[in-house]
Amino acid sequence: MDTLTVDKLAQVLQEPKRTLLTKVLRTLGMDRTAAILAETLTCEANGGMLTQDGSRRRTPGGVFFQLVKERATMQERRRLFPRPAPQHHQTSAPVQSQKHPQTPTGDAVQAIVTTLPQGEATVTLRSCFKIHASRFSNSRIILI
Repeated sequence: MDTLTVDKLAQVLQEPKRTLLTKVLRTLGMDRTAAILAETLTCEANGGMLTQDGSRRRTPGGVFFQLVKERATMQERRRLFPRPAPQHHQTSAPVQSQKHPQTPTGDAVQAIVTTLPQGEATVTLRSCFKIHASRFSNSRIILI
């Protein structure tokens, strides 16, 4: 292969991330990058590579970057794929915690059930609490 350039890499891999391709070429050098490109093309010719969760096939650029991650040293990986810094957002209002609704008492449930018309009723409760069935003699209560 002739001189490997970012333009050639982008064209062969159909990859829009030219900045990252530039960093790979500068960090790994032309020989190692060319070897990973050849491995990428071989992988693509043999059916490609699935994403980590197996839900879809990687793009040629995705295969290339995955192989770069696997072949690069720890220091090179950190330079090429830095982890994003933790986000510290300042908000004007305090963040409210996500609390579950308060579990109704047996008396509250009985008050609701007594408002239902006479006859059979099905009540689905999504909370865990004790119910005395004798309070609800004409109702069918399902706990889930």
